[in-house]
Amino acid sequence: MTDITAAIIDDELPAARLLFSMVNSIRPEWHTHIVPGSISEASQWLDHSGVRPDIMFLDIQLSDGTSFGLVDKLPTECMIVFTTAYDEYALRAFDLNSIDYLLKPIRVERLETAIAKFERYHNAGLLGSLSKYLARAMHEDAANTYRERLLVSAGRKLYTLQIDDVAYFRSEDKITIATTWAGTEHIVDPPLSSLEQQLDPKNFFRANRQFIVSAKSVRSIEPYFGGRWVMKTSPNCKEPIIISREKASALKVWLNS
Repeated sequence: MTDITAAIIDDELPAARLLFSMVNSIRPEWHTHIVPGSISEASQWLDHSGVRPDIMFLDIQLSDGTSFGLVDKLPTECMIVFTTAYDEYALRAFDLNSIDYLLKPIRVERLETAIAKFERYHNAGLLGSLSKYLARAMHEDAANTYRERLLVSAGRKLYTLQIDDVAYFRSEDKITIATTWAGTEHIVDPPLSSLEQQLDPKNFFRANRQFIVSAKSVRSIEPYFGGRWVMKTSPNCKEPIIISREKASALKVWLNS
């Protein structure tokens, strides 16, 4: 299959390059491209590059949101293999054996299986319509599973904290603290890495390793040292929320969406 065009979308360039190297070693005859790893940049590439991928290795969680919105921009014949570091995205959809997913870190043997599956479908002329149907189904499934509340303990009592009542989450000494609009702090169980996948990305943004913030809590973002930005929130946070230069563009897109 020498006329196959493959594309890789991942917001982490080292991961994209590693996957490119792996694909190239398995199918050196393919024309494989690394696509810019944000929704906005990837969308522009798909619209204007003139490249029509036959297979897309698509990271689910990109820098400016989940990649499901890119599905409709792919050519009809394009098959999708999702890549993800998490397994919360309705992976049961892949049991239908129509598309595949690769759980990071990606193993060579799993990549070989995914490529063989793609070639089987491609040769059979199944193209990508079923892939896109399942991708939309997976998107809808994931949208219905965002966390709405947290169980919080206080002494011997348990009570619920509604996600809508949280202005931001922060990590401090490996403890996750939720701050409400009233400024009240609650210690919650999930680490930020888990919460990031459980919260609606339209409403919450992973600002840095220490903070996840609600869109409604952001008062302003201001220039900081070294090309970085600092976020001002309401209620006010006792420590600065620093946004890296790399993440600032994604933050602006998110705030403007």
